[in-house]
Amino acid sequence: MNVDNKSQILTKAIEGIYNLVTKTDGNLSTRRKTMKVLKLPSSIEVDSLKLRIPLNQLDEVNIDFIKNPHLEVSEVTGEVTRIKNKGYRIPIGETAVIHVDIKHVKAVHNKPPIECLIILLNAKQLGARYFEGITKDNLQIIYNNLIGSGLFKFSWKTFLQSSCTDIDLKFDEVMNRDSRIELVKSFNASVLPKRTDSVKAYTKPSAKNNNSVGIQFNHRERATKSKPFFKIYSKGSESIAKDTQSVDKGETPFFDAHFSYKQLEDICRIETTIKDKSMASAIGLKSLELGQIVHWNEETKVQVFRYMFSKYLSTHVLKNEAKPKDSKITPSDMVHFNAMVMLIKHTETPIESIIDVLVRNIDSKVSKSRMKTKLEELYREHIENTNHDVEDAIKKVGQFLNKFGIA
Repeated sequence: MNVDNKSQILTKAIEGIYNLVTKTDGNLSTRRKTMKVLKLPSSIEVDSLKLRIPLNQLDEVNIDFIKNPHLEVSEVTGEVTRIKNKGYRIPIGETAVIHVDIKHVKAVHNKPPIECLIILLNAKQLGARYFEGITKDNLQIIYNNLIGSGLFKFSWKTFLQSSCTDIDLKFDEVMNRDSRIELVKSFNASVLPKRTDSVKAYTKPSAKNNNSVGIQFNHRERATKSKPFFKIYSKGSESIAKDTQSVDKGETPFFDAHFSYKQLEDICRIETTIKDKSMASAIGLKSLELGQIVHWNEETKVQVFRYMFSKYLSTHVLKNEAKPKDSKITPSDMVHFNAMVMLIKHTETPIESIIDVLVRNIDSKVSKSRMKTKLEELYREHIENTNHDVEDAIKKVGQFLNKFGIA
């Protein structure tokens, strides 16, 4: 990449300029004009994961090239205090880079660690198909890229049976800035008091980057079963930041190569990480083999997000669908039940006031009294003292005001 292009990327990162058609060279402008409309999947997909394969399962491996010893030296004595393998960032294709390493991994309890090849896979290996995520339909492309690197060789079967950690799941949706801000504020307002120390929200975009909106729950590297990691963020601002980092490393900026920043400007991403087998077990997942992961159905992936939410958000946000205690009630009563539950949830109003509103325009005093009695009975039988009931404080206020006929 020449100096002019690097300068352009850095300028866009600072100023948040997205109109690349008029700010870049002729070749790039032509590419922007012919670029296809970006289509986002309507499902949760895998964005990245760490793959580990025991060295004894590899057909070939260039250990000398992958191992990258890093010496940590004491500033006081000048002595080497630690030797750590940093691994390597390896180009895969024109714009994608993977990180490979060799480490000793504790695979089986009460047995010594085994030496494994560690590969960080990510959806960037798919190029313009990046937003598809890593799926069963494109996994062959990723495998071919890995083998084509010449660093190692292993069978397709070994690839599918390899164990995974640090599995990132993502969901993308087009959402304008104001909607993203409201979403972040709503999440932030629903955080359990005991978890607020692990949550940081960004709802006031800076003057330099008016697209930076999001909320982060814990840090990826500190994630535990009780305090997992997930975040909501603006893909537009993140893509510029990532591209700027790539330029600084002398690498081709991925997002600029395959998309326009304008395309990414209003994409909101929610992302979470299944850190290890222990967390997977807590969620209810039985296997973290690559071949199993790419076949997870949507229900399983939703289950992962619900688990993460449950560790941070108030229970009223995560309540299951409201159902009456007796499933044999009449369709008419079911409508009345649903109406009361919805009004309780969204208005935080005493039940006495809700019932009065529901019967307000019934002219016949007899019919009005009967309907009011029926609604009161429905409430007592199917809603009172359940998760869908009015909060105690509101209930007490309503009962008090009802004595004066003003609830």
